[in-house]
Amino acid sequence: MRTHTYADTCMQRHSSFGSVKEALKRAWAKDTGETYANAQRGFVEAVDEGVCVDSRSLVIRSQKMGPACSDIISQALGWYEVEKLDIADNLLRDKGCEALSSVLSSSRTVTHINIASNDISPKGMAYILYALEEHARCETLVLGCDQYEANCNRLNSTVSKELTSVLKCNTTLRSLDLSRVICAKDLDIVDCISHGIRNHPSLQHLKLAYAGISGESASELFTKLCGSSALESIDLQGNEVNYRACGDLAAFLDDSQCRLTKLVLSDNPKIESGAVLLIEACCRSAVTHLVLSNTGIDDEVMSEASRYLEESERLQTLNVSHNNITEKGCVHIASALQSRSLTHLILSHNKLGDGAAQLAPALEANDVLQTLELDTCRVRDQSFIAIGVALINNGALHTLKASNNNISDNAGKGFAALLVKNRTLQKVVVKGNQLEHATVMLIRDILVKNKELKSNEEPQRLQKEVARLHYQKSKLHEANEELRECQQQRQKVAEILEAHEHEFRMSRDDAVKKIKELHNKIEKDRRELENVEASDRLKGEEVACYRARVDGEISELQQQLEEHQAKSAALQGEVEAAKQKLQDLEEGLASEANRLKQETAKKTEEAQDWQDKIVLYKQRLTELQNKVIAIETQEATKKQRKQSRSKSRS
Repeated sequence: MRTHTYADTCMQRHSSFGSVKEALKRAWAKDTGETYANAQRGFVEAVDEGVCVDSRSLVIRSQKMGPACSDIISQALGWYEVEKLDIADNLLRDKGCEALSSVLSSSRTVTHINIASNDISPKGMAYILYALEEHARCETLVLGCDQYEANCNRLNSTVSKELTSVLKCNTTLRSLDLSRVICAKDLDIVDCISHGIRNHPSLQHLKLAYAGISGESASELFTKLCGSSALESIDLQGNEVNYRACGDLAAFLDDSQCRLTKLVLSDNPKIESGAVLLIEACCRSAVTHLVLSNTGIDDEVMSEASRYLEESERLQTLNVSHNNITEKGCVHIASALQSRSLTHLILSHNKLGDGAAQLAPALEANDVLQTLELDTCRVRDQSFIAIGVALINNGALHTLKASNNNISDNAGKGFAALLVKNRTLQKVVVKGNQLEHATVMLIRDILVKNKELKSNEEPQRLQKEVARLHYQKSKLHEANEELRECQQQRQKVAEILEAHEHEFRMSRDDAVKKIKELHNKIEKDRRELENVEASDRLKGEEVACYRARVDGEISELQQQLEEHQAKSAALQGEVEAAKQKLQDLEEGLASEANRLKQETAKKTEEAQDWQDKIVLYKQRLTELQNKVIAIETQEATKKQRKQSRSKSRS
C-alpha cells in the first residue's frame, strides 16, 4: 500500500488552492455584477499572486470583493493553514464580516489580519472583534488604513468595549493599527484602547494616525503607557498633539522600562516648541527613528534642540521636513551634524535657501551621515556647489536628494566635476531643477562608477571574510574538541554528583528518621513531664491543704495547752492556799485537817490528771511536727528528681 509523502500533501494543497482561486473568481463576478467571461484581468492576476500555498498567505487588496468572496475566503481559512489574511480596501461590509467571524474564532493558524477600508459598520466590527476575543494567536491586527478613503471602517462606544476586551484577552498581539478609523462623536479612541494596552505583555507597534486624538487624550495615553516595557513604535501622525502632551510623552520616554525605538508625530502642527522636549528625551532614550514633519518647528526650536542632537548616541533618523526652518536655522542643523549616531537627516520642504551652504563644513567632517534630503528647500547654485566640495572628503554619504530647487545647469556640471573625486555616493536625485539631460546623465555615470567600485570592493571584502571565517572555523573546531572534552568531564562530574546525591538522599532519609524518633521521644517526655507537673501541682495543693489543717489543729492545741496551763497555775495557787490554810488550822482543828488533807489529796489527783493530759498533748504535737517534716522532705526529694530529669533532657 502506497503511503502519502510530503510532496503528495503539497500537490494536494496546490490543487485545492486552485479550486479556491476558481471559486473566488466566480464569487467576485457575483459581487461586482460581472460575468466570469468578462472578469477583469487585474482581479485574475491579483488572485493568482495573492493566494499562495507555499507562504500560507491570502493577499487580495483593492479588488471590490464583497460578501460572496468573503464566504469563499472563510471556507479557505477553515480548510487550509493560512497564516496571513490581507483583504484590505475591498467591500466586505457587515455581511462579509459575519461570514469571517465564525471561522476566525476557531482558526489556529491565522496570525496576520488586515481588513482595513472595507466599509465595515460598528455591527460588522463587533462580529470580527468578538471572534478575535477567542482567537489567541493573532499577532497583527489592522483595522485602519494609510490613506483617507470613503470606505473607512467605523467604531462606536458599544463596539469599543469589545475592542478593549480583545486587547486584554489576546496576549500575543504585537501590532495594532487603528489609523483613520471613523469613531462616533461620543467615543474617544484613547479611552477605547488605553485600558487594554496598558502593561500589555506583547504589544510592540501601535499606529493611531489621523484618529482625531486631541491634546488632552494624547496626554492621557502617554500617562497610561508609563511602565509599558514591550512597546517599540508609536505612530500618531495627523492628530492634535500639543505642548502638554509632549511633556507627558517625554516623561514616558524617560521611564526606565521604556523600549520605544520609533516615534512618528508628523502633521501635528500644535507641537511647536514641544519638539524640544521630545528631541531632548529621544536623545536620552532608546529612540532611533524620530519623525517630526509638519510640527511647527522653527529656527528657535532648532537652536534649542541642536545641543541635545550633538550629544545623541542612539538617534539615527531625524525627519523635520515641512516645517519653518530658514537660513538662520541651518547653523544649528550644522552643529547637530556633529552627532556620532545620526545616519538619516530629512530637511525637505523647508526654507533653507542659501543657508544650506552652512551644512557643507559639517558634512565634510561627518563620517556617519548616509542620507541627506533637501527637496524643495530653495537651494541655489552656491549652496549646491558647497555641498559638492564637502563631498570630496566625505566618505559616508550614500544618498543625496535635492529635487525641486533653484539649481542651474552650470551648477550641476560643477557638482559633477567635484563628484568625480567622491567614491561613496550611490544616489543623487535632482529632479525639478534646471539641469539638462546631459548633466543628469553625467552625474549618473559618475554614480555608476562609484557603484562599480563598490561592487569591486565587495569580492575583496568577501575574500577577507572567507579567510576570517576559515580561521574562525578552525578555532570553532578546536573549541568543539574542548567542548567535547568538557562535556565528557561534565558527564563524569554529573555521575559523581549523582552518586553523592544518592548517598546524601540516603543519609538525609536516615537523619529524617532519627529526627522523627527524637521528636517522638521528646514529645513523650514532654507529656510525661506535663503529667508529673500536674501530679506535683495536685500533691502540692494537698500538702498545702493538709498543712493548713495541721496548723489549725496545732494552734487549737496550743490554745488548749495554754488554758490547761492557766488552770494548772490556778490549781497550784489553790494548793498553796490550801496548804497555808492547813498549816494555820493544823494546830486547832484535827478534824478539819483531815478533811483538808482529803481535799488536798483529791486536788492533787486532779492536778496529776491534768499533768498526764499535758504530756499526752505534747506527744501528739511532736508527732504532728514529725509528719510535717516528713512531708517537706518528700517534696524536696521530688524537686531534686525533677531538676535531674530537666538536665538530662537538655
